[in-house]
Amino acid sequence: MRLRNEHDIIPNRIKEIVEKVPYWDAKFPGGDYAGPFENVGQTLLSSQFCAAAALLGKPVQSFAFYSENYGDAEIAKLAQKVKVVGEEGREFPLITLTLDDGKTYSIEADETIQTLVPTKEKIETKFMELTSHSLGRKKATQVIKLIASLEEIENIREVTKLLR
Repeated sequence: MRLRNEHDIIPNRIKEIVEKVPYWDAKFPGGDYAGPFENVGQTLLSSQFCAAAALLGKPVQSFAFYSENYGDAEIAKLAQKVKVVGEEGREFPLITLTLDDGKTYSIEADETIQTLVPTKEKIETKFMELTSHSLGRKKATQVIKLIASLEEIENIREVTKLLR
């Protein structure tokens, strides 16, 4: 997403995307899978799907996005251009994309990019997104408040009652 935004990348001009990742990330089952995408599990694990969706400006931060868009033809087409390369000793991903005119752009993630570090806000956002449709926003908010003060709750049934 940073590459796309910093360089005004037009996705249909992308010729190739190379993701150099830590060796074991490339070997993780489903991590190096360019499709076809037939279910949410494939999209969540696929480096190709995630990179293609991000470069297309899709809402990859949304947990619901993956289950609702695994059949997206535009993402599937761009995912075919993503090559995942595992490198021994690599700690952070290096993404290089090449445009149809030969220009290349690269970006390397580092420890200052805390996208995968869970925070209270990220956990609450994910919980709300995953549960508000079944529990309702009011109940989901109540669950968050109860969990935040769990040591003060006299009986755990207060939480489980809300989760029913």
